[in-house]
Amino acid sequence: MKLIIPWSAQSVQCPQIVRGAGTTLWDSDGTPYFDLCSQLMAVNLGHGDLRIAEAMAAQASILSYVNPAYSTPVREILAEKLAEIAPHELNRVLLTTSGADAIENAIKLARLATGRHKVVTKYRSYHGATAAAMSASGDPRRLSQTGFETPGIVRVEDPYCYRCPWGQTLGNCEYQCVSHLERVIAFEGPETIAAIILEGESGTSGCIKYPPDYWLRVRAIASRYGIVLISDEVMSGFRCGDWFAVSRHGVVPDMIVMAKGLTSGYIPMGGILAKESLISPRFDSKSLPVGLTYAAHPVGCAAAVAAISIYQDLDLIHRPREWETWLTRRLVDRLDSIPCVGDIRLTGFLGVIELVIPGTRLPLVEWNSADVSWTNRISSLLWAAGLMPNVRWNYVFFAPPLIATQAELDRAIDQLGSVLDLVSNEINDSISENN
Repeated sequence: MKLIIPWSAQSVQCPQIVRGAGTTLWDSDGTPYFDLCSQLMAVNLGHGDLRIAEAMAAQASILSYVNPAYSTPVREILAEKLAEIAPHELNRVLLTTSGADAIENAIKLARLATGRHKVVTKYRSYHGATAAAMSASGDPRRLSQTGFETPGIVRVEDPYCYRCPWGQTLGNCEYQCVSHLERVIAFEGPETIAAIILEGESGTSGCIKYPPDYWLRVRAIASRYGIVLISDEVMSGFRCGDWFAVSRHGVVPDMIVMAKGLTSGYIPMGGILAKESLISPRFDSKSLPVGLTYAAHPVGCAAAVAAISIYQDLDLIHRPREWETWLTRRLVDRLDSIPCVGDIRLTGFLGVIELVIPGTRLPLVEWNSADVSWTNRISSLLWAAGLMPNVRWNYVFFAPPLIATQAELDRAIDQLGSVLDLVSNEINDSISENN
């Protein structure tokens, strides 16, 4: 095969996907799969929605491309719509080509606005695969770039309540995770730190839920030291029960970065919502050094306008919050008694099942382990069960399209439970054989 497959060993063979409709995709053999993770947590509105496809085609027939420095009707319409749904004060819109270059531009804006250079991020985080975005990530995929990273990145421990680095529990928590963050800022020198980047809600690093008030406490620290606070909503935006997940924490950041659900994955598109004070008056009379050739692409803008209208018309933005209690209970009822299930974490339609060695809290596959035989085994079983999965180490992700029906979710959870029952038995057999 001539095609290079991203993020994969090139010898790995996956089904060839040829068609999608709603929550289902079909391979070249005609086998259907339920889209368990909206592909890469992007196709929120499901596959084959003609409203988005027709909006893209109509725009392409009128104006398929124009220099991103020019204003066009569809760009203005999208900017107005984004400003309308944004938290208070975030009324300036920069349109990009993807989430990764939106992160790149957010870092650039923060550095320009503050005159500082350091950026604080978490170890268990992912912000994209381009140079600065990958450098800002804690995700171990960045390690292959060690020595070539963008300078100025400072990482801190996560507020990982299931595996608290400070041995605390929510009922006996002194928020050492916040104290640790402020100590690192003090050690690094607050006057050198341009930005703190947090995911609105944690994504592929484990859907690690923030403890209550974590975001509020970080907001206070950022304000105290004049640090730009950036919420990365590339994955959590448009699927956690509000337009942007950070709103669930009662916080207004200084910037929001988005992509994925912005167009429901139908075409690449990203963007930044920023406070006016980051742009004006600083760049009223001098050039703002951001942008790419395909940024604010008219066809992408048309897809985003159509997607936002669908979210609004069907009230899909609030569905994940309304269904969260039922969905969490359903997952717990079916999966919690399975010995290899350690923790179930869900915010809206973004969640994970964390797998452990039965009878312990030891992860079934260690973070960044080179031995991913169990990960591959689980993935293959999920494929065989008719579920298109996203599995990393000991994390099985659950992030279906927002249009999924209760019957579809019920069936998917039962299929997932059957697979994990089998996995748990296989783990026990493996342990017995090794003893």
